[in-house]
Amino acid sequence: MYHCVYRRVGVDAWSGALRCVSEHWASTTARGRLHPGSAARYEQVFGAFCRFAEASGVPSPHGVTAELCRRFIRARSKQGSPPSTATSRLRLTVIRSAFEAMTSTGALCADPTADMRVPHKAVARSATPLTPPEATRLVVSGYDSPRDTLRPATTALALLGASHAEIGGAVVEDFSVADAAIALGPRRCPRLVAVPPHLLNLLERRASYQRAASRRSGQPWNPDQVPLALKRPVTSYPVNSVAPTVSDNLGRALRYAGISRSGVRPKSVREYAANTVYAKTQRIEAVAEQLGLSSYDTAARLIDRSWQEMWGQTIRAGVGDDG
Repeated sequence: MYHCVYRRVGVDAWSGALRCVSEHWASTTARGRLHPGSAARYEQVFGAFCRFAEASGVPSPHGVTAELCRRFIRARSKQGSPPSTATSRLRLTVIRSAFEAMTSTGALCADPTADMRVPHKAVARSATPLTPPEATRLVVSGYDSPRDTLRPATTALALLGASHAEIGGAVVEDFSVADAAIALGPRRCPRLVAVPPHLLNLLERRASYQRAASRRSGQPWNPDQVPLALKRPVTSYPVNSVAPTVSDNLGRALRYAGISRSGVRPKSVREYAANTVYAKTQRIEAVAEQLGLSSYDTAARLIDRSWQEMWGQTIRAGVGDDG
């Protein structure tokens, strides 16, 4: 199992608590009950709680009260803004998991988070897909210089319907110029997605750039490890930083293309892919297949009816969409 060595007070107590709980989450991850990315995020949040408790004058986990937990859950960000409901719920989930781990080993006799709840607030957020003219603008000018191949490749993958995780995990070997296709999703069972001509060039340029960069650096060429849309192999990034990195690159591409319409965000690029597939097929099943979604309900939430009324015929006619 793991050893809890934090009964001393002060910094050693909290560093020991963090170490103990981290080992518990690592064990849970090894058993397949917790995703590695979630475990890394849990450690980050619980580390913040340890610092918060110590700064509040609580010398060890034994001094934690329900009120302290509530204050942490409601604590404002460094910029002074109140936490979203999702953030508060995550904080509660993490510290509850931590204290459950500590009480299960006998290190603590009571869980201060017992019966604590963060009321759920449903936020109605409708899809805001790019329009065909915006998608064209993103392809044509969504980069910071003529030599930039990173953001165009990121854009191309998002326009194909790849998720942030899939974009971060895509490697050169997944892409075939000859077949005009790319393999996305789990390595064990990827889905093959056709790449239309206007996106094929963007991915081909990125693959060529990465090959040339490897040659210049004198490194062996390993297309099964060289990323298509990251600056270095995905394994070199902290697990919970890959999606934010991809989101940041898509956000930059949108800014470079001058797309700032209200509601448009990095996810809007993938929503465009969903809506173009639906416009062509009129089938939610086809959207789920293209985007690698296991739920038809999730796929349906990406479809914007007003977008379909305005742009569906345009897409079916092949105008503004080379696919």
